[in-house]
Amino acid sequence: MLLSFGVAKAATLNPDRICICVNALDYSRYRDCRPDYIQAIQEVLRLGTRQGREGEAISISTPLIELNKTEIIKLGNNWRVPSEKT
Repeated sequence: MLLSFGVAKAATLNPDRICICVNALDYSRYRDCRPDYIQAIQEVLRLGTRQGREGEAISISTPLIELNKTEIIKLGNNWRVPSEKT
């Protein structure tokens, strides 16, 4: 649902990218974390927005989708993410 809201908002702002930090390991509980779901939403952006129809579709970036939990924590530590606020 959050990605749908992001897509709707992005269509009004004309960005070139949406970033969502879903992780495929969560797919059993959260079906929208699967790569095939993200690809389907990417297709919606291509077909359902002015930018997409003009050949400049908004891309969806999923930097954490293939990482395991340990890799995500290490990455967050490297970026100095305040984990107590996540």
